[in-house]
Amino acid sequence: MLRQYFSQARLIQRFAGAELLALTPDLGLLRTGVGLDNCQQALQLLNVVATYDRCIQFGVSGSLSETLPIHSLVVAKSFSAEAQPVITTRTILELAIPDTVAVQFYSSTSAITNATARDTARIAGGQAVDMESYAIARYCQQQVRPLLALRCISDQAGPSTPVDFRRHYQQAATLVQRALIDQVLKTLKVIA
Repeated sequence: MLRQYFSQARLIQRFAGAELLALTPDLGLLRTGVGLDNCQQALQLLNVVATYDRCIQFGVSGSLSETLPIHSLVVAKSFSAEAQPVITTRTILELAIPDTVAVQFYSSTSAITNATARDTARIAGGQAVDMESYAIARYCQQQVRPLLALRCISDQAGPSTPVDFRRHYQQAATLVQRALIDQVLKTLKVIA
């Protein structure tokens, strides 16, 4: 969906599953690959990322809360990961995205597909789970960059994850991209 708005996107750098695209002169899109390790490597190796003054991270997440049904839009108020301190970053204050819930994201090293992993994430304070947000939040904290982390719930993290994810991923990805375009990029006047 983003490609239709940025048909002139050009590749700046690509390596090991990560790529940085220039969407406009002032806007880049970093695809990190799945997982904390891939995301951390992408942020370390793509030195041009430091030239941007803010980060917007988006994707899909699993729900760790009964109050976050599939297809809910969530924004991060804080980030946690196993054996790591909770991170609270500066947010991009000029953005108010309707119909979103502010939650703590928990980044796991693998998909949560059982009750034990779900309980571990919930005990750590997580309300939504993904595998990349913590690395982005740590980068933004170190670089003193504001961050907006926007995700759509694609599954109820736990034993039903594989089935839920296959069933709901496409619609969740479309919903988060639509919110990104309509509520973020148009608000920032990145696209008309």
